[in-house]
Amino acid sequence: MKLNKCLAVSLTAALLVSNAAIVASAAEEPAAASGEKYVLMNIPYSDFYKSEVNNDIAVDIYSSATKSKTTGELVKGSYHVNEDGSDITGVTYPVKVSEGVDLSKFKQVTDTDKYEVTTSARGQETTTVYEGKDSLFFGDSYSYYVLNEVPAYYKTLTVDENGKLQFSKDETEVVDLGKDEAKVTTATSFGDYELDLTSAELAKVEKVYGVVLETKEGASYGFRQMENIWKTTNRNSDGTKVKPPLELAWATGFTTEVHGSPTSSDHYKAIMGQTINKAVIFTSDGIKTVELDTYVPIKTGASAEVKNAPAADGKTTFTTENFADDFDYSYSVTDSADKTVEVTVENGTITYPAEIKNGDYTFTISDKKGKYASVSTEFELTTAATAKFNGKLFGKAPALAAADGVSAEAFAEYLEAINTVSVNGNAYAASGRGAVALINDETGVLD
Repeated sequence: MKLNKCLAVSLTAALLVSNAAIVASAAEEPAAASGEKYVLMNIPYSDFYKSEVNNDIAVDIYSSATKSKTTGELVKGSYHVNEDGSDITGVTYPVKVSEGVDLSKFKQVTDTDKYEVTTSARGQETTTVYEGKDSLFFGDSYSYYVLNEVPAYYKTLTVDENGKLQFSKDETEVVDLGKDEAKVTTATSFGDYELDLTSAELAKVEKVYGVVLETKEGASYGFRQMENIWKTTNRNSDGTKVKPPLELAWATGFTTEVHGSPTSSDHYKAIMGQTINKAVIFTSDGIKTVELDTYVPIKTGASAEVKNAPAADGKTTFTTENFADDFDYSYSVTDSADKTVEVTVENGTITYPAEIKNGDYTFTISDKKGKYASVSTEFELTTAATAKFNGKLFGKAPALAAADGVSAEAFAEYLEAINTVSVNGNAYAASGRGAVALINDETGVLD
């Protein structure tokens, strides 16, 4: 889930839900309200994870601003209470209903139930029909569908002394996938932290209902689809994976919104400074686990800012905020090709080599002890007027040309370094993903 995450869907996609309601056939008699049986049931996240995690803060419902994504392939195994797809309420999961548990006040879904959803994205409408047990995808919490056989994995449903439903920890067989070398990164646009699990076995499962991360410190954290869990489906033409099969992201209070949707941080804040030693993955092929040894560096809201400067100056200055008192500073600078630039950093000044080229650079401040998260910021080194407009319009090729006294080599470097072009006040990327070729980086001709 880097900044160019392929799974992202247009934020402007709209969701249109048909007026069709979930309707059970009047001719079909419902199953007995009580008595031991196995069902598929819509379980809210807070109930699903209560027995699975050692965490006093409940797992929230996920709220979405991009409603088309909550109803697509990415969230198989979840369900929605709101018809407009503005939420992911929890998990549709196999349940063993204990003797004496009365389900009469909850909706029973049968094979004759049907739900139609029409989505509109990029001007095209698609209608999906959910029938039978699949119609639980749009249903109330604790709605259920009676199964005809014992599932391979399940939670056991009982009631407490107040009649409240309680779901046990899933105690069915667990498949250990061994060690995963995944590391936590803070370079993500989907929260404050990201962890990508790489086990090839995870690429084979159809649905991921949920994930629990456990730490050496004895805490554990439950993850939800869409905000926290991304089951990668992209493949190369030969069928190999483009990305890790399971991508996890979460916020701890610093990123408050992702793609217009608010993040939930309270459940995850305490993971900072802890070491993740296991991931438990609830899948449609049963429960899988991977072993980890991954430290989660602490964020403090630290930031840095570097002043843009002429490359010829040989130095620039920077400022910092909110770094911890025991942060052990280490500095580095990389260019746009991610190559390290030898610099000297002292007393808020970055001194760089005289032969440095103009362009964009990244300044990173790291903690030598690794306790705290690194902080990076970008800055630009500029040159004196390198290019000028050749003045040709109306049938002739308008272009940038080398300014007086500027060498062809310096002019070529200037063209190559252009990353943003502003047209009538609108900025367009001139390089990277989604670039618009407004300036030919070899000839300077304007489109």
